[in-house]
Amino acid sequence: MFSAISEYAPDSEVVADGKLITSRYVRVLNGYSWPKYNYATCSACQTLNRTIWTEKLPQLCRQCGHELPKGTHQYIIPKFGFVVDNAEPVDVGTDKPERTYKGSISYIGDGKRIESHTYSVCNKKVVVGTSKMDELAVLNTSNFFICNTCGYGKVYDDSNDLSKKEKHQKPDGYNCSCDTLTRYSIGHEFQTDVVLLKFVSENLVDINEAWTILYALLEGLS
Repeated sequence: MFSAISEYAPDSEVVADGKLITSRYVRVLNGYSWPKYNYATCSACQTLNRTIWTEKLPQLCRQCGHELPKGTHQYIIPKFGFVVDNAEPVDVGTDKPERTYKGSISYIGDGKRIESHTYSVCNKKVVVGTSKMDELAVLNTSNFFICNTCGYGKVYDDSNDLSKKEKHQKPDGYNCSCDTLTRYSIGHEFQTDVVLLKFVSENLVDINEAWTILYALLEGLS
């Protein structure tokens, strides 16, 4: 599902049997709904703060206490998959197939589960925490506008609207009764082991420095 929210999300293109096929719908199952969350990403520590869509987000980041960005942002989990456009596929050209992914992996688990120990490395204090079967999320934060009735979706990256009016067809080719598309991001949540590092003796506040240290550690460990 990690790659699916990029390769198969609405407006993404895939090559099959020499034809270029465009994904168009987030699949809908009668009697079921997509999991839906409100979310905000902290500009200070990049933590993903999220609540179920019926609850309001807190004003402060749960990880660092920094004030969260204002505005309404929601993501859905396309747990039933995607459906291709009902238009005829076209021949593959020389251009690379379009992908819609933009975003990153974020920690969404309960930080209280992380067991931490403090070490001294070159006279610098480092806290190392670990947690088994914790939770991460990856978001495709493109501006998807999706029909809640049939799952029809398009990307309007330059739009700040929360919804759009657009007549469209269902996957079966018939006109949809709903002409309102709602703006969502698309997400996937998964369980894995987590390691948390805190460099207590250093004033590490720049996210780019943090990424540099992370990748240096990953390269060194591998």
